[in-house]
Amino acid sequence: MAVLKDDPAVQQAALPPAEGIGTLPPADNVLGQAARSFNRVGGLLQLLSGRCGLDERTGLAVWLAENGTQQSQPGQPLLRVEINRLQKRWAGADAALFDKHFRFGGHKGRPGAGWQNQEWRASEDAPWQAVHVGSQQREYQVFGLIAELASKEVACLASSFGGAQLAGVGHASMGYQTAEALFEALRLSERWLLCAFFDFLAGNELVKALRAQDWRTFAQNFNGQGFAGYYARQLADAYDTAEAVLALPRGKGAEAAPGVAEALFHLDAERTLAVALQAAPAGSQPLALVSPATPLRKLAEEGAAWQVAA
Repeated sequence: MAVLKDDPAVQQAALPPAEGIGTLPPADNVLGQAARSFNRVGGLLQLLSGRCGLDERTGLAVWLAENGTQQSQPGQPLLRVEINRLQKRWAGADAALFDKHFRFGGHKGRPGAGWQNQEWRASEDAPWQAVHVGSQQREYQVFGLIAELASKEVACLASSFGGAQLAGVGHASMGYQTAEALFEALRLSERWLLCAFFDFLAGNELVKALRAQDWRTFAQNFNGQGFAGYYARQLADAYDTAEAVLALPRGKGAEAAPGVAEALFHLDAERTLAVALQAAPAGSQPLALVSPATPLRKLAEEGAAWQVAA
């Protein structure tokens, strides 16, 4: 199945729009945050929306509703580890080791549903701690422990990525052979998060409901029956926000956010790196460390294969 991330036009498209929002609303309200998100990724978002048969307003609305406006940090995409998912993917191989380090609702008499009361501990002597405390540092601690005890692939299969919580188990529909490959792509740039999101929508036939503005049907299939009402309202509100954003005056070289010019330069370099990695010949020797100062475009044009340091 052809995926958007492999389309050369998508790989080379600029992240920001050709003409962004010229004068941004205050950053402390929904419109201001949405406008900054549009200025950061609106160019690629418009292209991906069109490839999925969506108008720009609908594409922006579903991105805002499901992913939010928070920007991923370079090298560290937003993630959420699900211990109940980990139990299904790994505990069968070593149930005793799993139980030493992890527990969750519904498992061995623990109260709550599977997504509730998820806890972990680094060792048998350590106190139990909640997995989900609103901290990416905590999520990455748990992720790292799973990678150490089982494998990085298992850790990725047990996790969801980005604000939209794209499940690692769905890597194939996003065009990746493994969950770890998906994670490594998301580490490179927000570009690949956008591609993964729209590839997931297209690969799971979710765009039909969006084209019809059938928010509830979309939410039932993407977010689950239990959360359909909430996310349907979120989508309706985001659709109105997207209309307001796209009605704001445009201008070339528009402001996105403090320091975003440097971030976009780095992301553009990472885009080139990712394309080079895809085309790298088998057995090529990777570079152990890549820094923002490395002339990635020149190196990519020479056909070298590179590897971002862990």
